[in-house]
Amino acid sequence: MDSKASIIWDLAEAIAADLELEVLEVEVSGGSPKRVLRVYLDTATGDGSVTVADCEAVSRQLGDALDAREEVRGHYMLEVSSPGLNRPLRRVEHFRRVLGNRVRLRLAHAIHGRRDFVGRLEAVEDEAVAVVSDSDERFCFELADIERANLEYEFEENGQRRRKR
Repeated sequence: MDSKASIIWDLAEAIAADLELEVLEVEVSGGSPKRVLRVYLDTATGDGSVTVADCEAVSRQLGDALDAREEVRGHYMLEVSSPGLNRPLRRVEHFRRVLGNRVRLRLAHAIHGRRDFVGRLEAVEDEAVAVVSDSDERFCFELADIERANLEYEFEENGQRRRKR
């Protein structure tokens, strides 16, 4: 995470905590004057019930805090939202909440000749996760090696969860 994203994360985290929310992800993209700062929120319990009012409150307070920081000044568009169904997973507690569910991982460097893995999250350790693929292969990854991870939401079909491919 670059220094601007880290500053934004720290500011957003303090504001979100006061509202009993949690920061799931911070993204910084584009350059001035088209820089976009995205902050994804969740409830502290991880139940996904972030409201528009929650996003608005965080956006207002975070915008003021960012404008006061020398490192972030300039033109930017701030977007604060809930993460949606395929929520990002960054911290060990995010992975623990979705244990047993399907996840999609992108590694920083290729392992076993590939960087992308999809499967059922089987185990979560302090700094590692284990994923079982659809072909029953088990892979273990250090959290530090994961570039990006998301929950793969499985929609219900006829009362049963359907595997997303």
